[in-house]
Amino acid sequence: MKIGIVGYGNLGRAAEINAKNLGYEITGIFSRRNVTSPFKTKVFDFKNFESFDTETDIMLLCGGSKTNLREQSRIVAKRFNTADTFDTHAEIAEHIKELDDIQQKRRGVSITAAGWDPGIFSVARVAFCAFLFEEPYTIWGRGASQGHGEAVRSISGVKNAVQYTVPKEKVVDMILSGEKPLNTPESLHTREVYVVKENGADEKEIENKIKNTVYYFKGYETSVRFIDENEFEKNHKSLAHGGRVAATSSGAKLDFSIALQSNPDFTAKILLTYARAAVKMNKDGVIGGLSVLDVPPKYLCHDDDFLRFL
Repeated sequence: MKIGIVGYGNLGRAAEINAKNLGYEITGIFSRRNVTSPFKTKVFDFKNFESFDTETDIMLLCGGSKTNLREQSRIVAKRFNTADTFDTHAEIAEHIKELDDIQQKRRGVSITAAGWDPGIFSVARVAFCAFLFEEPYTIWGRGASQGHGEAVRSISGVKNAVQYTVPKEKVVDMILSGEKPLNTPESLHTREVYVVKENGADEKEIENKIKNTVYYFKGYETSVRFIDENEFEKNHKSLAHGGRVAATSSGAKLDFSIALQSNPDFTAKILLTYARAAVKMNKDGVIGGLSVLDVPPKYLCHDDDFLRFL
């Protein structure tokens, strides 16, 4: 499979490594920054994307959901199949509609929200709700959220930042024991933000902007701490994350959990899996904008012997 990578942060680099391990050909990396690849993959300035004409089966969109992913997807999907990890839950339906309008015209495929949440946790939520007739609970962390960290770093005056999603352990214990507490992300989690600010930046202004960022922090119990670069480098470079989807009913408990040493690495693996599925589905005549819930499980297999999993 021939792939291109748009965006070369943590996810883009992880996608390149995993694609190389799978033996895929990478036709190019596209970035707005001056970056280099350890594999000597060709790097192009994204502003010149429309002049790129190398045959490519699918483009992986690895930019941040808060800043540039949707903008770039509108450009890229006009010429190529795409897969992305767009994770602003409230805007996914709108994003799918945009992609569908584009891909229906070129008879291609775009799969969005192909990470672990949204992504494989979305699949788990559908299954748990279907089998237990109960709305499942989704619990994230403790871990560093790539999307939330990127949202903080996009704020003026922020030099670097990390955001930890922290589950409320007492509430988690209630869920796992079969109780039914309020099922909202805000009631299940708190958020911790560590910020390295630019010289002269106003801490109160930055904190206020963080806590009022819609879809990311507004409505959550959020703490913001300002630290120096040395502390950030020493204590806040981990990319670990995890979470679970859990549901209970009379006589049954379902619990799907993940624990990740590297959030970007696992997310890249999922993204590549759904990218491969998109190419297969398009060859089978499927077109349009899709989410992971539109992908039959057999297309996720690395080979055609999917019946061995029955």
